[in-house]
Amino acid sequence: ECRHLESAALFGDPAKIGGYLSWADIIYVGGGDTVAMMGLWRRTGFDRKLREAWEDGKVMCGVSAGATCWFALGNTDAPGFKEKEVNKLVGLGFIDAYFSPHCQCDWKRDSEISSLKHINKVGLSVSNCSAVEIVGDGYRIIKSAPADGGSEPYVLRTYFKNGKLFEEELHETEDLKSLDDLLTMK
Repeated sequence: ECRHLESAALFGDPAKIGGYLSWADIIYVGGGDTVAMMGLWRRTGFDRKLREAWEDGKVMCGVSAGATCWFALGNTDAPGFKEKEVNKLVGLGFIDAYFSPHCQCDWKRDSEISSLKHINKVGLSVSNCSAVEIVGDGYRIIKSAPADGGSEPYVLRTYFKNGKLFEEELHETEDLKSLDDLLTMK
């Protein structure tokens, strides 16, 4: 069974919202306007309810904005952010990294690299048709075939250390790897 929680419902009965979250095994957030979504969640206290759900062991997942929201910082194409040298949307901080979806777009990669110069975090650049699955203290990379002859999917781990850019492609794995290793600037 699947239940859908509309954004407008966040202004309603807190007990009903809590009921939805306690009922769910998986909480999925779709794409959209990350800036507006995070603002709404913070105004209504939904961000705190999501943290409680995460701490209770719920599976948190999503695509695009719905993936970015779980990280400390993220890249967004929302008006006013795309043009900034430092494009850093503040997320929920469940994962202490900078997340950037749809990185097959050149301007997004440029924006992410520019932003990472100014922050002390590892950046994860995730193209379409790829994902980072985080389970406890481990992670794995998942990729699917690109649709309609699109570009090959990829995930890049990027950071700056002592002013130098470090970047590595992360390959698809079946076994979980260390999340600490993923998020540590070596």
